[in-house]
Amino acid sequence: MRQNLRTCRRRLDRAGQVRFVRAEPENVGPALDTLFTLHAARWRERGEAGMLADPRVAAFHREAARAMAEAGLLRLRTLLLDERA
Repeated sequence: MRQNLRTCRRRLDRAGQVRFVRAEPENVGPALDTLFTLHAARWRERGEAGMLADPRVAAFHREAARAMAEAGLLRLRTLLLDERA
């Protein structure tokens, strides 16, 4: 697995500028927006909506992520390649 990770990291580095952004209480909303957008795009390819399309599920995740970020427990990172998620 370590070798796999190193290989993937080298490929990313060759593809462009790589940056990881950790979700903190002040940016957890935009981080979740990105996650939800990517999730919807992936499921749209399959002709489905995905579970995060349900407003109640999305609201739960937003509330839980905010509370976890404030408690220092959230582990959510956005990988940016040339500043694009």
